[in-house]
Amino acid sequence: DIVRILLSHGANLEQRDADGDTALHYACFGNQPDCISLLLSKSADINSINSTGCSSLHIVINKQLLECTKRLLSNQQPAIDVNLQDIYGDTALHDIANTRVFGHFAGLDELSSCGTHSSILNLIKQLEETRHQTNLLPSEGTSPDRSNNECVDGRELIDLLLSVPNINFNLKNKRGFNVLHHAALKGNAYVTYRLIELCRQLVDSKKDDGFSSLHLACLNGHLLVTCLLLRCGHATVEICNSRKQTPLHLAVAQGHSSIVILLVRDHRASTKVLDEDGDTPLHLILSKTQQSDDSCLTLLGSDLIPQMPVDYRQIPNIVLAAFLIKCDAPLLVKNRQNKLPLDYVSDQKLKEYFILLNRSAIIKQVMPNTSALSPCIICDECPADILFEPCKHKISCKECCVKMKRCVLCQLNIDAKYTHDGQLISSPLVGATRHTHRLPSTTTGNINSDGEIINKVVRDLETKVQELEDGQSCSICMERARNVAFLCGHTACSNCAHPLKTCHICRKPITKKINLYS
Repeated sequence: DIVRILLSHGANLEQRDADGDTALHYACFGNQPDCISLLLSKSADINSINSTGCSSLHIVINKQLLECTKRLLSNQQPAIDVNLQDIYGDTALHDIANTRVFGHFAGLDELSSCGTHSSILNLIKQLEETRHQTNLLPSEGTSPDRSNNECVDGRELIDLLLSVPNINFNLKNKRGFNVLHHAALKGNAYVTYRLIELCRQLVDSKKDDGFSSLHLACLNGHLLVTCLLLRCGHATVEICNSRKQTPLHLAVAQGHSSIVILLVRDHRASTKVLDEDGDTPLHLILSKTQQSDDSCLTLLGSDLIPQMPVDYRQIPNIVLAAFLIKCDAPLLVKNRQNKLPLDYVSDQKLKEYFILLNRSAIIKQVMPNTSALSPCIICDECPADILFEPCKHKISCKECCVKMKRCVLCQLNIDAKYTHDGQLISSPLVGATRHTHRLPSTTTGNINSDGEIINKVVRDLETKVQELEDGQSCSICMERARNVAFLCGHTACSNCAHPLKTCHICRKPITKKINLYS
């Protein structure tokens, strides 16, 4: 009534205070929908902005006032501009990412139908339930009673704003965030879900620094948003930012174990991608001093912990590293600091455990349960039908395996070779003793301690010499020196290299063979 009296006496609708706010701004601040309707009926400027660039729509969205929002959006002459940007470049649609949403929504059911791993789904539901209970508590200094006009669950407010025509979803704020970037940054799963439905083309869009919505969700540990982007939005799982980092790099660097497991186990994210520093995700997790969250102990413990050294079974970083290695994370890749992942591990038992995990992963990859035989990796013509013992690999044909002392794939010594019908292939090289020069054994019953020390030193020296020889020997025959290099960087002796058409290690086609001279 007071507003009507003032208006009837010619009050100025567009009078501003020191902050640039008009009467319409104050009606929005005060949650007065009837007053908003009255001012709009008297031709108040619905798109007026204050000194911070905020329109009346910015205010009601930030305060989550559903009825006030309805009054503003229902005004036709003039229609409200939903694309107005404040001084930070944010539209009302950017601000809606801060809207509270309680309870579960249809997106969780869709994740279930898309085949998301049950353990991940259970973890998401637990996190959502905890967040729901926390948000229901009254905040400090406020009353739990809310007015009828205030939006308790923001889904209706979100749907109302997204239903407005002519929304420009591509607008970016001054930090380069579009509306989907902002929703992923804030972890608002419902806004993310609705935006994916309305503008799927934004899913892989990047900020100026190359960060996509998936990067932002993984960096900030928003598990449900990450699930929605991958399952509903079909986001590119190995998309790289300007520093060549994938979402997996960021999740590992921040210690978000559940997201790492989701990316690798459910979406086959590669563990071999290098960032601009040459680091794989395994480099990052093993070089970290910060602890990862302990969700990996629950999600992975039954698979990895029983075989792990006792002292490391409750350390999330180590369990997560073991998971990455089991998923074929490479151990032999050096970063720009010339460090291998295992260079960050000081405990020898832990190193041995990681190496065994890596070897078992390789064996699973090269021995699929199929009856078809792959071609010999040496000649690439005959089928690889020779079984090596004890590693069980079949990588060579009968003609090419004769000179092999060690399996090219896993580098284990070959004790026996069998044909497809179980016949043992006799070869003077198989089972040959590695160290031909040994000290004669003593005939006395008691060996003095000095003699034992000397024998040990000699054996150690023999081992080191043998390792040096192996490092220079052809990895196929293990007899002749490596004197031919391929463009991929791998080497062999001239005899073994002659029939090769593809590299025996990396399987790349050989386009040129380079003779090496010492």
